[in-house]
Amino acid sequence: MMTVHPTRRPFLALAFSLSILAAGCGEKAAADPALAPTKMTAAEFAPRPLRATRSPRNVAAPRRASPTLPPEPPAAPPTDVTPEERALYRLQCAACHGDEGRGDGALAMELDPLPRDFGSGVFKLRDTKSGLPTDAALERVISRGMPGSAMPASAHLTSDDIATVARVVRRLAFEAKVADLLAEDDELSANEAREIAADLQIPGAIFDVPERPARPPDTPPDRTFAFYCTECHGADGTAADAVERDLKDYAGRPIRARDLTREPLKGGNSPEDLIRRIYLGIPGTPMPETTAMIENLWALADHVLALRADAPADVPVGATIPVSAKEAASERARLPLYPLRGDGDDPLAVEVSVARAETGLVVRIAWDAAETEDGGSAAGAAFRLSARADAGFPWSADGVPISWRANSTADDGVVATRDGERFVVEATLNDDADNARWLAITIWERLRDGHPTRTAFTAWHALVTPE
Repeated sequence: MMTVHPTRRPFLALAFSLSILAAGCGEKAAADPALAPTKMTAAEFAPRPLRATRSPRNVAAPRRASPTLPPEPPAAPPTDVTPEERALYRLQCAACHGDEGRGDGALAMELDPLPRDFGSGVFKLRDTKSGLPTDAALERVISRGMPGSAMPASAHLTSDDIATVARVVRRLAFEAKVADLLAEDDELSANEAREIAADLQIPGAIFDVPERPARPPDTPPDRTFAFYCTECHGADGTAADAVERDLKDYAGRPIRARDLTREPLKGGNSPEDLIRRIYLGIPGTPMPETTAMIENLWALADHVLALRADAPADVPVGATIPVSAKEAASERARLPLYPLRGDGDDPLAVEVSVARAETGLVVRIAWDAAETEDGGSAAGAAFRLSARADAGFPWSADGVPISWRANSTADDGVVATRDGERFVVEATLNDDADNARWLAITIWERLRDGHPTRTAFTAWHALVTPE
């Protein structure tokens, strides 16, 4: 049996007290606008605090059951990783999350929301009751990205690479937690800190989304939405008339409630994706867990999807770019870009065509220029292309050979023009162009006064020659 260090006893006592309190309050809770309790198909979850919104049309608070979880066995520290595995993480992730996973990468201050500090032990997209996702959930985030943030999809990575990155993330989270525990308690030994950090690495029981009920709920979906969601997201889902506006993330930094009608949903657009986010919440943000019954989980998901009827398309995961064998490319791909800042605007999209020529890989990019405050359009932009996924992502515009600004001299095989309110740039990549299999694009737009406006990037997209 694992010895409980004195540092941990207060936390265990508090958890025990809260579980008794929650169980004792369960009978006094009013009825949820549903008929049957939520079905927990993989495991029963411990009782949770009641959280819901206040609304003029508020309905009664939901009932809560008081299931208990079986005790978890002591956890072993995450397996150490090799220098080669850490190098893969640094190539793919460190620009935002930092070499040690503390959310302090070179690009971090350009991002809104800021990248996650893995040492916090708080991961947004989980599939468990605890703050940690399972390996499968973590790998899914790495693979598909997190729409609505600067976390891109990783179609260029193999499944083994994705599993490796997930393993490094777990190890960095463990190492950072050990360091934090030792810094907070000078009486704690290194072994005790590792033991505590290892326990905190246990993902917990998985929440499997129950099947859709055979009958719809008695309570109208908009009334259920008013109870659970309007305080932050507003009555119409746009957050325009939200009551709560001074929202903070887990580190006390300002954070916006999502416009559910237009902005990308970080966890996915399927009803099952939405149910996970509604039921489990989004750790590290003001988005709480709920206690909704199964009928209302599905009704809420359906209502949110109905609000999104006119939402722009998400950044495609795994979208490819056709490559023409002729000098002038005839086939084009339209790619939404990931914004580097969460400004709430619709995503910037580029139109891309690629051709293989004797001079190299000819890439043509066109996009609509941004509007300035005085009604004009952006004066220029810097951009970068990269056709080597093994050379890292084209994050920085500083000192790159393939960049352009309006009213400047085009060189290095770059031809830049204006077509009305559109930027059109053609560049030739001749660095091992015959073997290029991927393409990534990053754009930094500039206003007339030189300040950046939109900054965005694609994921890595595979170059495919049509048959």
